[in-house]
Amino acid sequence: MSGAAFANGIQIHSDKQSVLICETGAARIIRYFFDGPKKGTHEYFATNLPGLPDNIRATSKGTTYYIAFAIPRVPNHWSFLDSLAPYPFIRKLILQIIPESLGFTFYRATMANYGLFVEIDTNGKIIKSWHDPTGFTKMISQVIDADDAIYVGSYAHEHLAKIYKNHL
Repeated sequence: MSGAAFANGIQIHSDKQSVLICETGAARIIRYFFDGPKKGTHEYFATNLPGLPDNIRATSKGTTYYIAFAIPRVPNHWSFLDSLAPYPFIRKLILQIIPESLGFTFYRATMANYGLFVEIDTNGKIIKSWHDPTGFTKMISQVIDADDAIYVGSYAHEHLAKIYKNHL
C-alpha cells in the first residue's frame, strides 16, 4: 500500500486477516487486508480521530485496541498540523526545509498541553477515552495494559504513567 500520510503504528487485527495502521498525518486508522476475501485491499477503519495517532495496540481483552495520540485535537486550540491538512505539499516542504529538531520544537510549542488516548472496538468505534488536561503525560506514543494496570508512554517524558484498573 502506498500514499499513506505518515504511516506510524501497526497492529494485527483480531481477525488475523488484516492489519491496522495509524495514519498520523490524516488522523485515521487504515485497515489493510493481507489475507481472506478482501486480500490486497484497504479501508478506513477509524476516521476523524480526536488526535494524530502515534501507535495502536491490542488490549488484553483481545477484542479492543488502544490508540495513543501524539498530538490531541483539543477544542478551541489552534492546530498547526490540522491547519495544513488540506495542503500536504506545504507540510512536506516544511518538513524538508526545517531541521528535524527545530520542527519538533515548533510543533511542541504549538500543540495543546494535553494527553489523550482512546480504546476502540473491532469496528473502529471509540468506546472509552482517557484525558490528561494537566499535560503530565502528553505526546503519548504507546499504551499497553497488563493484569492490574494500563501503562502509558510518551516520547516527551522520562516517565511512564500507570493507571490502575481498579481506579477506572
